[in-house]
Amino acid sequence: LCTGVMSGVSVFRMFNYSTAVATFESTFTSKGDRLLQMSGMKISYNTLLDGSGPGRLMSVDVWDHEAQEYLPLERLKLYKFTTDNWMCNHFDQFPSFLKSDLVI
Repeated sequence: LCTGVMSGVSVFRMFNYSTAVATFESTFTSKGDRLLQMSGMKISYNTLLDGSGPGRLMSVDVWDHEAQEYLPLERLKLYKFTTDNWMCNHFDQFPSFLKSDLVI
């Protein structure tokens, strides 16, 4: 496993990049694996927007255990993440976002 900490700004940038480059096709296509999957978060995006501009991502909400509801992503808050080793060390599509034990 790979763990780390990211700021809300970095989380938004990562998902904005993901929705911008994703083809929204099968994972068996050349870029069908670009849309990140997550748990404990909800993202809203618009596929009618061009991904090359400011992006397709509209909002990111994060599950708050204390409030027992999804709350908007906070830009300056730090968020812990856990993912598989492949995403942090081998999947070159997100090289600047995920690295083992990284704080960004």
